[in-house]
Amino acid sequence: MVAANRISQPVEEIESRSGEVSRTKTNYATFPVGAGLIAPSSVQRSVGGAPLRTEMTFHAYDQYGNVLQQTGLDGKPVSYLWGYRHCYPVAVLEGVQYSEVPASYKNNSAVVNPAGDAPLQTLLEGLRTALPSDRTVTTYTYKPQVGMSRQADANGLTTYYEYDGIGRLHLQKDSDGKLAHRYEYRMKGPAQPWASTMLYANIPLMRSYTREISPGVRQFYNRSVPGGKYITTYGQATAEMAAREEGNWYEPVLHPPEVPPVPTSGMAAVRLYQYLGFSTGFGDPDLLSIDFIQDGSIVASQRFSSSSLHPDYATIYLPPGEYRVSMRTNADVNYQGGCPHFIFYGGQPPYQYGSNDFVKTGTSFVLQAGETYDGEVFIKFAY
Repeated sequence: MVAANRISQPVEEIESRSGEVSRTKTNYATFPVGAGLIAPSSVQRSVGGAPLRTEMTFHAYDQYGNVLQQTGLDGKPVSYLWGYRHCYPVAVLEGVQYSEVPASYKNNSAVVNPAGDAPLQTLLEGLRTALPSDRTVTTYTYKPQVGMSRQADANGLTTYYEYDGIGRLHLQKDSDGKLAHRYEYRMKGPAQPWASTMLYANIPLMRSYTREISPGVRQFYNRSVPGGKYITTYGQATAEMAAREEGNWYEPVLHPPEVPPVPTSGMAAVRLYQYLGFSTGFGDPDLLSIDFIQDGSIVASQRFSSSSLHPDYATIYLPPGEYRVSMRTNADVNYQGGCPHFIFYGGQPPYQYGSNDFVKTGTSFVLQAGETYDGEVFIKFAY
């Protein structure tokens, strides 16, 4: 933790009054997500000086640090599905290992960016029949940045939640739509003029970097900006811009990465450019980025850069191997089969400059160690 500059998170907490009352210890591990995610692997507790007992074990996380599977004292696994741009848990699956969750529910665009409560709830209800009957399924929908809008318990009974104009819980209704609870608020003093202002928060963001720590030796690392870190009244675009400014900050020295250094010759160099002379439809290169995906997880995420920038700002060094790519204008836009093409050329790639083989969302290819690849945005769109 110290080596990774993670010095603000407690590892062990001890409460004492004339002797030890209780002790809580959080163990951390590096999980194989992205370039390596340091997160809690277990929580142990004891009372009155007794030996520590493991009360919770965390088995898997996604690339944003959300728990995918954990096990409590009863030894029963609990898995989670995350939606609404990976900000909210939409399904809690008790007795289910994450590997048992049907693949059609993982990274499903209808879950990540739901069109509304009703279609998402219909999709999630399918988990009750897709999993064995002895498993417990609880599903949720949300009004983003406000609160939960619907909960369907293990028996399929639904509770609905409604909010007033400033985001406070107002009504709770049962599965028949009948009023179960009403909440009223009495404010002391004059009403505040900002109380009815709409708030906007950024969605999660990840950017990948490599730094040269000595001649010919580099380290790869990811910078993540948590969802909701930037909240503003000036619209969603302003919140996203603040997150991009933090994520796009080229920072070659601070925040040492967790992964060990490797020789540059053992990595593949990928340079991503948006040539401003081409009409790609994106005036700001920062809004066009590419994700490199392995085993369903985003290993690296890099933005395209103007061709006028120094190559160091546009180059990322990736471990060799097979990757699938996904291109988008920002973290809230995901194209399915119809996205900007771009060309990979140089090194020993399967795609040569001038050929008809263009990379688009969903394309898989192999990066080889010691080779340099140039990614150039192509002006054509696939429809």
